Amino acid sequence: MTSAGVLLLSVLVGASGISGHVVDAEGAPLAGARVFLENGIASDLIETRSAADGSWKFAGPVVSGAGVFAVADGLGFGGATLNSAVSDVTIRLVPAATLTGTVVNQKDKPVAGAHVTRVGLLGDSKVGIPLGKLAVLGIAEPVTDEQGRFTVPYLPQGGTVALKVGHPDYAQEAVDNLSVASDARVMLYNGLPVRGQVLSRGTRQPVAGVSVMVRNAQPPHDTAMCASDHMGKFSLWLKPGVYMYQAISLGMQSPGWNHLVLDGKKLPGDLEVFVAGKGRIVGKVCDAVSGNGVADTKVTLETQGNMAAVVRTGSDGTFATEVMAGPNSIRIEPAPGYLPPEQPALEIDVVDGQETAVPSFWLVPIPSYVLHVIDDAEAPAAHTIISVLQPQQFGWRKTDESGSAKLTFGSV
Repeated sequence: MTSAGVLLLSVLVGASGISGHVVDAEGAPLAGARVFLENGIASDLIETRSAADGSWKFAGPVVSGAGVFAVADGLGFGGATLNSAVSDVTIRLVPAATLTGTVVNQKDKPVAGAHVTRVGLLGDSKVGIPLGKLAVLGIAEPVTDEQGRFTVPYLPQGGTVALKVGHPDYAQEAVDNLSVASDARVMLYNGLPVRGQVLSRGTRQPVAGVSVMVRNAQPPHDTAMCASDHMGKFSLWLKPGVYMYQAISLGMQSPGWNHLVLDGKKLPGDLEVFVAGKGRIVGKVCDAVSGNGVADTKVTLETQGNMAAVVRTGSDGTFATEVMAGPNSIRIEPAPGYLPPEQPALEIDVVDGQETAVPSFWLVPIPSYVLHVIDDAEAPAAHTIISVLQPQQFGWRKTDESGSAKLTFGSV
């Protein structure tokens, strides 16, 4: 599963990694559970085993949006998506169930050889299970038979899931809000062929082995992926719609997300996606009064005029993201409870393969105000009701015995 926001990219969660525990439905620790980390949608899985007390750990850095999940004998998948700076994650596993279903085409004919590439758990802790990546680790990827039938095992009993289904001759399809107990039906469409080539910036040489991600701008915001071949070429089928695409590999990436509109009336032209080396930007947003970090502040980054990342600061006010090397623009968005920064944007030159630290951003808290209410005789008006009209505030304020009321604002 991908995150709902179409522009979310990788953010450093913690240089020391991520840790947690695996427990059963009653909260008892589970030893020997298989625990997996998908450190970004383009990354391979990393596996470990839970210890006797159910504990597990992955070394950092771990990116925001990464998925951590576990499975054990007789129990279904469980896990969480890491969307903030967390140090301990509890994965609760419940008894396993199997989802069955059928894949058909637009003519209602069964489709053989369709792969269920990903399943998303939609419970209290949402996480995507990359079934295609698990295949190399001994957990078979579900594939439809001649009747178009498939089964997805190891799902949480009584849960709700989303499926992503792919086939070389059809557009990828995502189906949401399926009960594990239901018999699912997935229809594949022919779609439109989208082709292109990944080239190095400057030399225009083909680049092989680069993941091209195409993200749907409409719900459920699923992401289709393919890799460039030895000539840098890639192709995939997509339904008409509005998309955004980006290329990324271990050491290279494109400037950011580009728009792609498929109206279904004509075939799109071949795409050229340029990649270059990448580096990492790190920084911090601080409270100008206390000096402490300001958590959950939105930070946007542009590369060559394209939106490259939208990240949020962790609990200590720090943020980090990988971007294409070269000139980049970084901007701090207004934070609740703080005045806009005097210098909200910075231009930064990122060096290939290196970490670049940007100067800290300092935010001044919005001051509190004391309102004094007096009557005609200029005496304090106690217990007077006050309503703040702009900026609009929820609820009323009341003056104290001295006719005073303290007003605080989240924004101005």
